[in-house]
Amino acid sequence: MDEPIEVDVRFLTDGALRPQAFRWRSRRYEIASLGRQWEEEGERRFLVMTPDERVFELAYLPAAGAWRLRRSPKSFSRPGEAV
Repeated sequence: MDEPIEVDVRFLTDGALRPQAFRWRSRRYEIASLGRQWEEEGERRFLVMTPDERVFELAYLPAAGAWRLRRSPKSFSRPGEAV
């Protein structure tokens, strides 16, 4: 998956990013918790969880100043599992 998204983000004084919410396919998703963060292929990746416990992987592309959705709950589910 690779779709553009809009992200409400706080830039902390130490330079860290803290995503607060994102908009995907005309819907706004609040971020209830922030999980693992890592660097991959020049991107800053974030695992986030929404209040209804759905997990998404967001990617910040600093060179472009843009955000992309890399994985949605369906990407994380196992075959035959309800999403």
